[in-house]
Amino acid sequence: LALGVTIVHPVDLDGDDADDLVASAHLEGAVYALHGPLAPGVIDRTQAISELVPHGAFPAVDLAVGTAGFGRALVVGTPGEPEEACSAAGAPVVLGLPLPATGRLDEVAQTRVVGLDPFSCPGAMVAFTDLTGDGVDDLVIVSTRAGAWLFFGPIGAGDLDAANADLMVPAASGTYGGYLGTQALVLDFDDDGDRDPDPG
Repeated sequence: LALGVTIVHPVDLDGDDADDLVASAHLEGAVYALHGPLAPGVIDRTQAISELVPHGAFPAVDLAVGTAGFGRALVVGTPGEPEEACSAAGAPVVLGLPLPATGRLDEVAQTRVVGLDPFSCPGAMVAFTDLTGDGVDDLVIVSTRAGAWLFFGPIGAGDLDAANADLMVPAASGTYGGYLGTQALVLDFDDDGDRDPDPG
């Protein structure tokens, strides 16, 4: 099962002011959302309020919550390791909150990130963060083999083409030479009051 490769908590999925939990099941091929408040004890997957199955054989392993042009949103990344998991199985998608009860991620998403080489592990790390300091969340997509793409918000519905990204950070050794990393930091490295992206 490998449930909980990535867990997002706390997040209010359904607007009831109670924290909910979102977890990816790496080998099962699903993303589960559990309604809070959660009681102590064993949680069964049948308690999930949402069960989202990715397109293809492998599930998402990175999740992040932020605000898009259509409201609160969950961005879902695709596998970063092992390399065999990086295939046409998926590309990053953005879903509005609350999540739909079920469905394939690529079919229920408000936004899809397209134009990324599926074999470069696109979306191994995803994040919503305000990079430009305008109070609006921007979208960061990291590929382990190709680089990182930054899309300035607000992120609207429809497809985002990687070719039109506002900023692209290439992998140090070229498109397929070495790994850029599977995590990223966004903080003020140069002490100028602005947060700077550092794809790990």
